[in-house]
Formats: sequence, C-alpha cells, structure tokens
Amino acid sequence: MSELAVRWIFVLDADYINDLRRYLPSNWGEGCAFVDRKGHRRLEIHPDGNARVLANYAWDGCTPKFSLFDIGFGTPDGIPNQITRKPKAYSIYYAAVRVFGGAFRRFTRWKRSYAGKRIAL
Repeated sequence: MSELAVRWIFVLDADYINDLRRYLPSNWGEGCAFVDRKGHRRLEIHPDGNARVLANYAWDGCTPKFSLFDIGFGTPDGIPNQITRKPKAYSIYYAAVRVFGGAFRRFTRWKRSYAGKRIAL
C-alpha cells in the first residue's frame, strides 16, 4: 500500500444519533454499548432507544475493494451529496444491503470470528 494512502475514507466528525425505538422490543429499558477487539467503544444504545455512533468512527465506504499499485479496485462509492455528505449511490446500496445483508453477515461472522462484544452502559 502507498505511504500516501489513507486507511479509512469516511470518519465521523461528531456523534451520529438515530432513533431505534421502532426496531427494539416493546419492553426495551436497558442500555448497552458495543466495543471492538481493542476495547474502543464504537456504538451505544441508550434506554430511551437512541443509538449513538461515536465520533471518530471510521469506515472504508462500500466494500469489497482493494488497492494494487496505488490503483483502487472494487465497489465505487459515488460522488458525495453536498447536503447529506453520503455518496449519491447510497439509496441503491442501501436496498442491496437490505436484500442480501443477512446472508453476508452470517458468512462474515463465521469467516472472521468477530471478536467485538456487547457491554452494559
């Protein structure tokens, strides 16, 4: 990989909050947090049903992708929308993830033997 390449394409500047109440069980009343294998807290779900992705969370955009001799190959992210700061192809990718995501998630967890865990808030 090039010494000028960045590992993560997108980084949250501030916490991102989303209301999950409609997806949680009606008796939800506990909070929890999710940490990665290094112990860094990345996501919190509060008792009121708000999910908070913490600032400095980073990701590489659409996957799979790889670099060969400083040329990037893989799924394009598209041009970012000026208002939402999300790639314009986001609505297409969102639909694909909703349709195919479950199968890929199960396979990925099996393949990577995910080491993150859920902890109490």
